[in-house]
Amino acid sequence: MNDWFCYEVQTPVYMIYSVDGVSHYTVRLKENDDVVGHLFIVREADDTYNVGLCIDAGTRGRGYATEAMAVLLDYLLGCADAHCIYAFCRTVTDSPSGYAKISE
Repeated sequence: MNDWFCYEVQTPVYMIYSVDGVSHYTVRLKENDDVVGHLFIVREADDTYNVGLCIDAGTRGRGYATEAMAVLLDYLLGCADAHCIYAFCRTVTDSPSGYAKISE
């Protein structure tokens, strides 16, 4: 895995550590480097990944999760030869009213 992935996006993603096949990344704002979230990638098999993402409650609803996941999926599908990517979703009470679908 790369130490970071950042195309021309407002929320670059940087690796903070990787242990036992689990890579942890921070999601930061490009303009001021503030951390707005965290994501992880678990390589389950050669072409199978489990991903997770948490965006801080105070910054939700601004598209940061959508953008970070789009960058992550682009990397896994394009550079890591992933054929299966899965994540589990949890409902939170303070979630924003709008959601964006990034893939089917």
